[in-house]
Amino acid sequence: MEASGFVYSESLTTQMKQKAQTDSSRTDLIDAMKKKFASDKKSFSVAQHLWTTMQVFINPLVASLPEHAHLFAEVSTV
Repeated sequence: MEASGFVYSESLTTQMKQKAQTDSSRTDLIDAMKKKFASDKKSFSVAQHLWTTMQVFINPLVASLPEHAHLFAEVSTV
């Protein structure tokens, strides 16, 4: 990914993995998931694929465009 101009963000990766883990105990599954797990008699981990493997990359050229400034809010010290 970095060869294509993307830069890995450790801090955003950590934040997103933590957010995915907060959902790991959810039980509001869609009907298709309920049927699958009921028939297999298996437990499930919601978003496990996200909190175990997610990586966040940013393309600085795109991120620096003025129309994307709202995506990177900065805390004002004023």
